[in-house]
Amino acid sequence: MPNPFGWGEEWRSAPLELLIVAAMSEDELEYRFATSSNAEDVYSFLLNHFRTSEPITTSLGATEDDLRDFFRDLKDGGLQEKSPSILVYHNEDLIAVCLNDLKTSKKDPNRTYSLEVDPYKDYAKMIASGPYPQHVANQLWAFITTAEENLPIMIPENSLIIKLDILCVRKDFQGRGIAKKLVQMTLQKAEDLHCNYVCTVGSAVASQGIFKKYGFKSLCEMPFFCFRENGKQVYENLSDGGLCGRLMAYKVPEGLQNGIADHHQENQEHPGDDQNEEDLK
Repeated sequence: MPNPFGWGEEWRSAPLELLIVAAMSEDELEYRFATSSNAEDVYSFLLNHFRTSEPITTSLGATEDDLRDFFRDLKDGGLQEKSPSILVYHNEDLIAVCLNDLKTSKKDPNRTYSLEVDPYKDYAKMIASGPYPQHVANQLWAFITTAEENLPIMIPENSLIIKLDILCVRKDFQGRGIAKKLVQMTLQKAEDLHCNYVCTVGSAVASQGIFKKYGFKSLCEMPFFCFRENGKQVYENLSDGGLCGRLMAYKVPEGLQNGIADHHQENQEHPGDDQNEEDLK
């Protein structure tokens, strides 16, 4: 299968622990599969770059102290032995991350699922009972957890999933197609690992657009105005004008040959088709 960089079969057979280098000669960018040795770099990137650029974290005015524990958990999930996370380095500086976690979908027999968002629900109790000592971290945790909670009834049980948790490019490297390449590489790895789906919660307008371009469908939405704590909207005046978080999923076709590359090429040739496509609710 063709891959994002036109390499041969070595792309398909490369084990996760090996370095994967994608040549962009003018910038000397290196695309690497993450390992535990990258933990310090990833943690620093989340605190210093993702925190200050992600609309939902900036809308909360989140400080480093607010998110240390929250980001530590995200980092640990994305750097597990079998997690196919991808990092981009420039002259040994980490400039982009795609943190992926490998999961199996499971239903909780002790809970009731509902596809309806209750516009009158208040999330104060959920936030107060969150797993972190920092209030802001629990606000983020509660929102992401709420957006993800119905995934088990939207895809078949026991499906193997890559959960894409973080997609972020440092501001001075944005606009070069790096995020798109990271999504392409993740979809390729999902096929190589025989995954059934790639799932994510897109909270930023830009990332939602990239995911849609590569075939992700919107399964459900969590409007920001519906997420309240003690009657007050938690996320207001987002820097990108976003209105909702979206639970999105890409189904890896069985026997995929050139599907990933061809899907993107089709969208490039017929951009209107992508814009007019109805999202799955």
